[in-house]
Amino acid sequence: MSSHYNKSDFMQFLIEKCHFGNKKTKWACYWVERFEQLFPEWEQDREHAIEAFNDLLCKRKSDIVVNWALQSVRVFMMYVSVNSTPLSVIKHHNGEQIFSVWQILAMFRQNKVKELRFIL
Repeated sequence: MSSHYNKSDFMQFLIEKCHFGNKKTKWACYWVERFEQLFPEWEQDREHAIEAFNDLLCKRKSDIVVNWALQSVRVFMMYVSVNSTPLSVIKHHNGEQIFSVWQILAMFRQNKVKELRFIL
């Protein structure tokens, strides 16, 4: 994978924090590797890269495989963002604290959140 992160750390994150099994983790890494090979400049325009990856996969793979590949890439993007974005609190219009997905993942990394599950 790219120099954005350590592959073994990402795999550990998937297993321990996202509750991915070993097989699911290996497939997630496979799809992330393919994505980065095809779109090495993905950080410049994430949405365009995901759309292009989706279009490419839809021509060759089943809907289930496409969905799994896209979920893997999105989790990877969250992982990269969490490792590069400081935690900050957003105030809702009524003054309550609300958190973005990135912030929740950052809190999770800091062991402030016990469990996180991804559901399609």
